[in-house]
Amino acid sequence: MPMPIPAPIPIPIPIAVFDQALPAHRGEAHGESWREPIQELAALRTTLALERGSFSGREELWDVARRHLLVLNRMAPPLSAELLGIARGAAVDPEALVILNHFTDLVQLTPTALGRPRSEHAPVARPDPGGGTSLYVCGSEGPILGQTWDLHPSTDPYVRIMRIRTAPHDNEWMCLTLTGCLGMAGMSNKGVAVVANNLSVADARIGLIWPALIRLLLEQPNVASATELIMRTPGPGGHHYMLADGHAFAGIETSGRHQVRTQRSPKSAHLHTNHFFDPKLRRFENVPRASSTYQRMEIASTRLVQTRPNTAHDVLRFLSSREGRPTAAVTRTRLEPATAPSAPARPASTTIAMSLVGGRAVLARGCAQDNPSIRLEIERWRGRTQL
Repeated sequence: MPMPIPAPIPIPIPIAVFDQALPAHRGEAHGESWREPIQELAALRTTLALERGSFSGREELWDVARRHLLVLNRMAPPLSAELLGIARGAAVDPEALVILNHFTDLVQLTPTALGRPRSEHAPVARPDPGGGTSLYVCGSEGPILGQTWDLHPSTDPYVRIMRIRTAPHDNEWMCLTLTGCLGMAGMSNKGVAVVANNLSVADARIGLIWPALIRLLLEQPNVASATELIMRTPGPGGHHYMLADGHAFAGIETSGRHQVRTQRSPKSAHLHTNHFFDPKLRRFENVPRASSTYQRMEIASTRLVQTRPNTAHDVLRFLSSREGRPTAAVTRTRLEPATAPSAPARPASTTIAMSLVGGRAVLARGCAQDNPSIRLEIERWRGRTQL
């Protein structure tokens, strides 16, 4: 009789607090704290970018990264200083750090966007890129914004939580991130929360790296201001942003050159995976055939009707369900082929649910049905406090 396979021991998500007043010093502390994993992840993503992108070689990839650095310095000087500080602290090239932050958009750049004839580089066969499922509900605890991030398995050891506090302005941000990354999702003490899903597009271009935009959105006083920022910011690639502040909500789809608000009502529930809703933007869509985005959207929509999550923990569990469980799959983004229906589903790397009343968040590494959740609270909360 075969021995049962022991359940994996859950690994907690490391949390770091960066309270340096100057962005450059904050970045240096970030880089020094996680120097080795930043070096590892930068090397990994550089290799993957060369394998999956349309770059003629490392020299062209580095040149494209430098062009993104120029945009970052022009549009967000404090975040540019922070990113360069991370590079110094981690002892990596700034170009490598751009690749680490902006990998998903860089690999979407076509030869034409790089200034070469399209026929010069054969298209790369892309596997399912993973992705995520985002959910917004207005439940018994008030508005809640959540997301599961299904990252490449190799990036899982690099998932982190940053708590950023600035003394002069009494600001505070809580960000889900990777080592060396400015931020992938989060919430501010002003009451603004943001999550983002990747969208594969054919019109990617040089622009502001998307983690920097996440941080800029978290600096806004409300959803209206954050929405206006997205609509006037030249986007480099495809993303769907969900924004909430306890009073208003916005769901915005972007391609490399276009932005469309597709979701509005703060009293309704909203879902999104990794394909466009807007019919005009679908012209620029380039979803890999292997993507499970449509299956996840269908499954999540059905489950949302059957089981309406009301609390942050409900949202966390909703986004962490898998096939083979009593409830249907949501985070199973890499669907197994029909020839292997019993193959185990790979859980998402991290799931987060943020409450816009009171400024609390719950997070879990992997599947929240298997691993314990982490509770965090914004200490300098100035957002909504009552239902």
